Amino acid sequence: MISKELLLRFPLDESLRGYGHEDTQLGWQLAAAAVPVHHLDNPVRHAGLETAAVFLEKSEQAVRNLAQLLRQGRVEPGARLVQVARRLRRAGLAPVAQAVLGAAAPALRRHLLGPRPRLAALDALKLLWLLRALAA
Repeated sequence: MISKELLLRFPLDESLRGYGHEDTQLGWQLAAAAVPVHHLDNPVRHAGLETAAVFLEKSEQAVRNLAQLLRQGRVEPGARLVQVARRLRRAGLAPVAQAVLGAAAPALRRHLLGPRPRLAALDALKLLWLLRALAA
């Protein structure tokens, strides 16, 4: 929960399109301003309200928003996904990774839409999406 005063002082970024990462940027703004954040232990139970296909669409949009924030220097590159993408780019391996992951993308998507998806497949797709977005 966040107070009205803090939300007015640190408004959510409305330039981000669609779904994802407004909260990430807000968190970085609060950290930069040394605003203490207290996390609530509030477990969530998934009720299956969205299809896997909708979840994948939202995930791809969220990765595009993350890339936009990274390009603009408005979030720190602390997430593992971002660190892997940056290492690949620095080593000159991003095009190779994009080609391999791009070739695997249809199979990864089918797997994620299937009955027993694994997070590693989602991680691979997110890396592909981030590499593509950062290269654009």
